[in-house]
Amino acid sequence: MWHFPLAETDAAPYRLHLPGSACGPKFGEIPILTRNGNTPISVEVSPVESARRRTTQTLEEMGLVHDGWFCRRSTRNGTPDMHIITKALRVLIALLALTLFAAACGSDAVDTAVADAADNGESMTDDTMEDDTMEDDTMEDDTMEDDTMEDDTMEDDTMEDDTMEDDTTMADDGTVRIVSLSPTATEMLFAIGAGDLVVAVDDFSNYPPEAPMTDLSGFTPNIEAIASYEPTLVVSQAPIEGLDALGIENIVQFAAVSFDDVYAQMNELGAATGFETEAAEASTVLEAEVSALKGAVTQPEVPLTYYHELDTTLFSVTSDTFIGEVYKTLGLVNIADAHDPDGFSYPQLSEEIILTENPDLIFLADTKWEGQSLETVRERPGWSAMTAVEAGNVFELDDDIASRWGPRILDFMAVVVEAVNKQTVNAG
Repeated sequence: MWHFPLAETDAAPYRLHLPGSACGPKFGEIPILTRNGNTPISVEVSPVESARRRTTQTLEEMGLVHDGWFCRRSTRNGTPDMHIITKALRVLIALLALTLFAAACGSDAVDTAVADAADNGESMTDDTMEDDTMEDDTMEDDTMEDDTMEDDTMEDDTMEDDTMEDDTTMADDGTVRIVSLSPTATEMLFAIGAGDLVVAVDDFSNYPPEAPMTDLSGFTPNIEAIASYEPTLVVSQAPIEGLDALGIENIVQFAAVSFDDVYAQMNELGAATGFETEAAEASTVLEAEVSALKGAVTQPEVPLTYYHELDTTLFSVTSDTFIGEVYKTLGLVNIADAHDPDGFSYPQLSEEIILTENPDLIFLADTKWEGQSLETVRERPGWSAMTAVEAGNVFELDDDIASRWGPRILDFMAVVVEAVNKQTVNAG
């Protein structure tokens, strides 16, 4: 509601007081009204009480005054209609002039003058209402047209957004194009039947043989090199910055720490590639074969200890890793668990620690890259006297298989099961 008060004071009789400036010279001293009456127009009228009351009563009958306030609702989106205000003020000025005249001529003249002014005011109010109605209709039409245009625009925008989403998740031919920067993920993708979608793999993804190996690096990924293969999906072991900006999805699969992690990652890749059923079947089969190997091991009365060697600098793993989980599942005790004060999970042991611990079994995961074997271990100072070396319980692992948590973990487990069962047989 736009409003301004009619003054009740007698302080300045016989004058119309219009404070503030409005829109400049064009409208003189008629102020632009602000919401909640922050810039009111004060009207001071004659001190003749009877004339003031008749004037106020007449304004109320015309709908211009309510409870002592001059009121008019704007029909222009919250902006006051200046022609309405102008007409209203003309009525006020006419009434005030008649009031001044009536004050000198008596009460009868006041009655007649006010009645005539009321007739004129009602006529002006009717004209104003007609104008307002026409403006309201016009505004409603404009609003409906604007709403229609906005709806059409929103629909167009929605269609464009949907199109963009499709373009960023699918290749031009409607298929998924995968770049794998994780050797484990590469093996999983081919195991679930999604190998045909793989357009490039990193320089360590050497299995299966048909995997399209490139010089892409999973450790120091190059965003431009990756984008050159036009992938819609990149699988990696760590987040790759910049892929989102290119509209390329990035699935990050960290190193598993349990068998459940392995099954979950296989199913995640199946969901991302449209091979949900195949992934579910592959993970189910894998889980069953893992259970079978667990049941195939013959546990000795006293658990066997072991040392797992990652390289010739004697880095090893603890039971907190997936590799350690495999050994623990098969009943072995890890000598490295007691020598990882920082909780790194990949501690570097000393020869003194290894010789002192004198493990029952030694597993070498540095045979391919560093050429280690029972013979090379026996040549190390002091190692030939170790129990495991003397008994020939040094087992050579495939470096790649032992460092990945994909479908070939069965091969890794089979070597460990054989090693444990060998000791049980010999003990019997």
